[in-house]
Amino acid sequence: MKKLWWVVVCLVVALFPAVVQADGMLISPPHKPMVETGQKAVIWHDGKRETLVLSTTFRGEAEDFAWIIPVPNKPEVTSSKDELFTALDDYTRPKYNNRYDSAMPMIGSVSTVGMEESGVTVVESKKVDVYDITVLEAVDGKSLREWLTKNGYEYPTNRDLLLQHYALKRWFFVAAKISTEALGYMGTSLRTGHMTPLMISFDSEGIVYPLKISGPGSKYNEADKLAAYGFEMGSEKWSGGTVIAKDAWQGVSVYRLTVPSYGNAELGNAMGYKSISGLKTGVDYVFSAYVKAKPGASGEAKLRVSGGGIERMSNVVDLATNDEWRRLQVVFRPTSSSTPMLNLMVEGSPKTEVYWDGIQFEKGIVPTAFEEEVLDSTTSQIANESVNIILYVFSNHKKTVPGFSVGYAGDVSAKEIQKMAYQDDGTPWMKTNKKMYLTKLSRSMTQAQMTDDLIIRDAEDNDAVGGGQAGLGDGWGRTVLVLGLPLGLEIGGIYYFWYSRLRRKEKQK
Repeated sequence: MKKLWWVVVCLVVALFPAVVQADGMLISPPHKPMVETGQKAVIWHDGKRETLVLSTTFRGEAEDFAWIIPVPNKPEVTSSKDELFTALDDYTRPKYNNRYDSAMPMIGSVSTVGMEESGVTVVESKKVDVYDITVLEAVDGKSLREWLTKNGYEYPTNRDLLLQHYALKRWFFVAAKISTEALGYMGTSLRTGHMTPLMISFDSEGIVYPLKISGPGSKYNEADKLAAYGFEMGSEKWSGGTVIAKDAWQGVSVYRLTVPSYGNAELGNAMGYKSISGLKTGVDYVFSAYVKAKPGASGEAKLRVSGGGIERMSNVVDLATNDEWRRLQVVFRPTSSSTPMLNLMVEGSPKTEVYWDGIQFEKGIVPTAFEEEVLDSTTSQIANESVNIILYVFSNHKKTVPGFSVGYAGDVSAKEIQKMAYQDDGTPWMKTNKKMYLTKLSRSMTQAQMTDDLIIRDAEDNDAVGGGQAGLGDGWGRTVLVLGLPLGLEIGGIYYFWYSRLRRKEKQK
């Protein structure tokens, strides 16, 4: 009887093959804000080493920017191709209804390797495609921020804790800037919100995606300074006046108010105004601005906050003696949730011109130094806008992250993987001789939700999703099970019947 079951097992095994269970921070100049709208990443993990191919989209008018990416171990940095994301988008597009779960681098001369400067070590410096790349180590966030600022990366001065989070874990930092020679032909891509993907490889036993660096604290708007206007981008939603090029208090533009003429009136009024929302009751706020009159002016200028039960005035400046920039300020405390109005007020003789610059609105009772623009419209937009995150993860098993949807899951052959994208010299984007399990994870997140790095872990099952194939349970394997299993059982039954009759005949003899 044991021989009989061995034959049946061998038959079934012959019929059915064995089952195989298998984003960074963008920094732009303060007067040219960028709003990140999407992150895409291809993640390759072979059990010991992780490769990240990162691509980001943004909206804004940046002509220059920096990209800071933290990684847990010393990285190797090269460039990649947009066609990789296009190929993966096509490959993972659902082919039928299924269930859904909720460039080779242009290397320049390497310089300053191992150079130490005030708590920061430059591990590597090189050119990669259109980028100037610097790999850094830092003992703390403050030292790293100071190095970034000194080397042309306009990092917010009050965001050291975000860098400190990674520095204390002894992570490395990849700092990327568009090279000077590439800015000319990269201008169109920057204006359309696109950048060349970067490929970063590093040792890692687990799969990690550095998301916290994109979260709260990564933008200028997360300080007590709620808004600051230098008028380098235009009127910046202030009404009542005009922006002109002038000998500004800071920069090259000022906000001009001109007293109109009304018949024979000897005095008139001009006012610039802007509403401000989202204030908290019982909290002190200070509104400040620099003011200067055109020579020959007469009258006075002041600040006013009005509306929502508030009526507060600043001290008054005599325009006849105001030929230098002077700072005005007014402190107020909202008593209701109403939206107050910020006013720049001028009273003087007709055609009197008064210039305003360095306007600032912040928490507290003493205005801080005006350093860069912080637009309140951008503040609200960044805080509330969702960023679409798509991760294509190649590994040995289906993956999951809490809160992310699985849009595709299944095995991909080595041949299919290699032909998804090619480098400039014709070599595949990833060289492999084995199939991998591909999982497409996606989620829409606000900046406020990006509080931790993503730890990508194994899913409870290895079932295919969205038209993928995984071992026997899907695709041709399912067909073999449906058609082949009954056939195998029938053949096994016939053999058993034949073998039983043969044994009975032998016993009768």
